[in-house]
Amino acid sequence: MTPGFDFIFNILANLVIELPLLFIISKFIMKWGYETDHVIFSGTIGTLMRLSYVFYIFPLFVPSSVPYYLYILQALGILLESIVLYNALRVDYNRALIISIVLGAASFLFSPKILYFITTGKF
Repeated sequence: MTPGFDFIFNILANLVIELPLLFIISKFIMKWGYETDHVIFSGTIGTLMRLSYVFYIFPLFVPSSVPYYLYILQALGILLESIVLYNALRVDYNRALIISIVLGAASFLFSPKILYFITTGKF
C-alpha cells in the first residue's frame, strides 16, 4: 500500500473510532451544549492535525531509532489534539487533555482492527 493510501485509511479508521466517542463524551458524559456539527468538526480537525503531524512532521524531528518511538509520536499527537480541542470546544485544558488521551488510546487500540476491516472486508 502506498503512503498516501495508508494515511487516508488511517484517517478513516481514526474518524470511525474517535468521532462517535467524542460525541458520546460531549453529549452524555460532559453534557456540553454544543451542536453536533460543532463537535464533529472539532473532532475531525483534531484528528486530521494529529495524524498529519504523527505521519509527516514529528518523524522529521524524532528519529525512528529512539526507544518507544511509536509511543512518543502518539504522546506528541495527543498533546497537539488536546490543544485543538481546547481551542475549538472552549473547555479547560485538563479536560481537553483527558479527552484527547481517551480518543488517542481508543484509536491506538482499535484502529488496527478497523484498518484490517477497511482493507480486507473481514473482521
